[in-house]
Amino acid sequence: DHPGKETIPGLGDNAYLPGWPAKIGMVETEVLPDVGSGSNGSPVVARVLPGTSTPQIATASVGGPPYLLNPDGTSAYGTDPQGHDITMASEEGHSTGTDLPAVASLGGGVFGKLAGANSPMSFAMGATGLKRLLDIVLPDQQVGAQDFVGSWNGATGTFDPGFPALMNDLQFFNTPAIADVDGSGRPSVLQGSAVYDVRGYQAGGLPTTGFPKFTGGWVTQTPSVGDLLGDGGLELAVPTREGNLFVWKTSGSVCGDLEWPKFQHDLHNSGDYDTDATPPGVLRDAQLTGGRVSLTASGDNGYCSGSAAHYVLTVDGQQHVLSATPAAAGTKQSLDVASLVADADSVQLSAEDAAGNLSYPVTLLSHNQKGGGPQLVFDGHPGESPVADAASAAGGHSSAKPLHARLTNALVDADIAILVLLAAMLVRSARRLSGPGGKVAQTS
Repeated sequence: DHPGKETIPGLGDNAYLPGWPAKIGMVETEVLPDVGSGSNGSPVVARVLPGTSTPQIATASVGGPPYLLNPDGTSAYGTDPQGHDITMASEEGHSTGTDLPAVASLGGGVFGKLAGANSPMSFAMGATGLKRLLDIVLPDQQVGAQDFVGSWNGATGTFDPGFPALMNDLQFFNTPAIADVDGSGRPSVLQGSAVYDVRGYQAGGLPTTGFPKFTGGWVTQTPSVGDLLGDGGLELAVPTREGNLFVWKTSGSVCGDLEWPKFQHDLHNSGDYDTDATPPGVLRDAQLTGGRVSLTASGDNGYCSGSAAHYVLTVDGQQHVLSATPAAAGTKQSLDVASLVADADSVQLSAEDAAGNLSYPVTLLSHNQKGGGPQLVFDGHPGESPVADAASAAGGHSSAKPLHARLTNALVDADIAILVLLAAMLVRSARRLSGPGGKVAQTS
């Protein structure tokens, strides 16, 4: 039982909530074959309007102004005297661009705060100038046509200062990311286009230091940022349509301001600005000695500041939430688990944050190592395999090897085995071709 109703004839009520589906305007239908109608981007969610805890939904068509909608499908900005939804602006841009109005088009949008935690929520998305839109549907090239990435003040629906900012081509299917990639404390709107580069713009439409990044290809995906090297830094990655993956090391930090770090915001792909899907980091230096676990605490998000909500100990498949409060990130800690691990065959430990995200488990004891043998431990350093080599029986220290090193050793062993097999086959073939006494047999 739900409050939906038949909105589209012949399709029943489809479980639509009251006010949905909402109509989203298009400047031109069928702008391009197959991809030129409807919407090419996913809607996104955030609490945008000041003084309210109610979330809003932002979306746009393949070519038209962005809409900010309430949960009941009405415009968050109200309606004009004719009853039409008021949308975000397309005119009155504040950049050096001349091809205005700038119409949101061809991709999807994201939310983020460009000037700090207390600044208004912004909505960013690719856009095209009016001449550029005409360039798509009319013969010949329209002189003065321009492409943009737009950023709108979500509270007012007007362009942020310095936006729309110039891009060098259309942004098919593209969705921006928003993150601090230069260590300035100011997040950048990061966007790729159909020609060669990824550009970054900060509050005020200022180009980000170190940008653009050049790919020589057609970018159709969302740039993503994260700590690829496990050193606390921040890398930027983006693939191209030609099949190349580019990764750049930035001056940012994984613990910096990552407003919208990837497609659909988070590891759950929720598209919700408020979703926390980042787990605590793998517990470092974790070892089980007798009935105590020693470890270095991780943070709330990865290894950043803060602390997890609690520890989860899994003993022979049974989870136990420990009463000990996790320490701040980077703090040494010791946990008494003697009553839980007595006679256990396997023991694993994770940290869990307030949102329910579990860190990758550290194996403290494996059933294969029970009975006086060395324990299977993992010291939790970045880049190492979650399952370590057996600890030294004398010192109890982990000798964990990186996963890529294990795979390399395995591949080398496999190559040697294949070479030996080929050599044996060649010897057998040579013997078949040889007659008595090792002479080559003659055939008529």
